[in-house]
Amino acid sequence: MLSLVHRLGDPAFFLAPQFHPLLRELRRSAPVAWTQAWEDRGFWSVTRYHDIREVLNQPQLFSSQEYGSQMPTDPHMYDTAEARQAGGVGLIPTFTDGQIHDDIRKAVYKPFGPAQVAKLTELCQQVCDELIDGVIDRGECEFVGDVAARVPMYIICMMLGLPRADWDMLHSSVNSAINNEDPDVQLGDTPLETFRIAQKFQIDYLRDAIRARRASPTDDLIARSALAKIGDDLVPEENILWWCWSFLLGGFETSRNVISEGLLALINHPAQAERLRLAPEGEREAAEEMVRWTTPSPQMLRVATADTVIAGQPIKKGDWLIAWLASANRDETVFENPYMLDLERKPNPHLSFGYGTHNCIGRYIALLEIRRIIMTALQRLKNMEVAGEIDRVASCFGMGIKRMPIRFQAR
Repeated sequence: MLSLVHRLGDPAFFLAPQFHPLLRELRRSAPVAWTQAWEDRGFWSVTRYHDIREVLNQPQLFSSQEYGSQMPTDPHMYDTAEARQAGGVGLIPTFTDGQIHDDIRKAVYKPFGPAQVAKLTELCQQVCDELIDGVIDRGECEFVGDVAARVPMYIICMMLGLPRADWDMLHSSVNSAINNEDPDVQLGDTPLETFRIAQKFQIDYLRDAIRARRASPTDDLIARSALAKIGDDLVPEENILWWCWSFLLGGFETSRNVISEGLLALINHPAQAERLRLAPEGEREAAEEMVRWTTPSPQMLRVATADTVIAGQPIKKGDWLIAWLASANRDETVFENPYMLDLERKPNPHLSFGYGTHNCIGRYIALLEIRRIIMTALQRLKNMEVAGEIDRVASCFGMGIKRMPIRFQAR
């Protein structure tokens, strides 16, 4: 089993039946294992829960500033100064550390805090009702495309103040950027080319929106970001641009994958689904468990800034480390029966949203979206079942379900 460790650089392996058994074996016998993922570059695979928290909680020692927070589509995509500038390195919050990161996060955090997100509950419910209204009379739908992908995309587009006519176009472009290994959405000859084509379209679109807000402010997330200050100075346009781009992408993938996998889990665990429907006060625990169960972003990348040691393994300055969140969330020393879905699991200290200063800024929005659409589906649909082949996809950004046809009846 350990001989498969070098396949961990291939996102397609995230969907292989050996993926979780390999992570379990690594936790037991090689918790910090060298992974020669590419011919000329490798990384240390960190698989135990507490070791991963140690890595994520020390940004001064394990940095995301040079290569970002996730395994890149191409290991050399940020090697040149030109590529780093084109990719927003040093501008996107996940590509910064220290005081710069803290200043950026403070400047844009308020709309993502729990108090502000709670005010979005009614809006989120309206979106969920609209999407279920659109499929309920048909008795069937392709759940990912018709519902799961649209909930987070519509919510973040509303928050950003983007025109309704552009939402589906942006949804398609973001899908290509994130799932760039998927041949169905590729825009270029390689995944990296697809990512850059989609990214350029989104950046150009958002730049126009930011300039329009600075000329004529509105009440939305782009305008608040465009007018944000660090100290007495307006944040430079390039920073705002990359922040908004990260909001657009971050507001899509995690929720889509958890919603899809969460509904499938309910279909496969009907007794738990019925208990949740009859006791909706348990929706918060259920949503957290779906996030743990799915772990939509299975890994995070860090680069060692100095020689150090993790779990007895020497790490050299400049070495890459991949913190396998998918492994941490099934660590037997932390979670009882980790390979079982338990919608009433409590406590549930999963790491799906990261840990430390780089924990996901959108976690409260994601959890709201997951709760509302899952509960809406349970309350309005019955006899849900999978009605065809489930098509999965994995990329460096995450893994989830691409297509899932379902049948149901109106309740």
